[in-house]
Amino acid sequence: MLLATTLSRGFVSVSSTALKQQQFRVQVMAKGNWIAAATKNKGGLHRSLGVPMGKKIPASKIAAAASKGGKVGKQARLAQTLKGFRK
Repeated sequence: MLLATTLSRGFVSVSSTALKQQQFRVQVMAKGNWIAAATKNKGGLHRSLGVPMGKKIPASKIAAAASKGGKVGKQARLAQTLKGFRK
């Protein structure tokens, strides 16, 4: 979704950063390789949660991090999503 603000005369102003992000999302989703684009930072969730590489992150820790905001929350929610693909 585009971030837009309505001005007094009915015009809509869209920030250029939001527009570029939206265009990138559309391109990635159209190509069908959104997972590759989303998992560029290998081990980032391990580092953020303080879990050593090679050790499994407990599901409870991922669930707690998923409720947070920011980069850690995004990484944890992605981990939960990707875990569902393993079935």
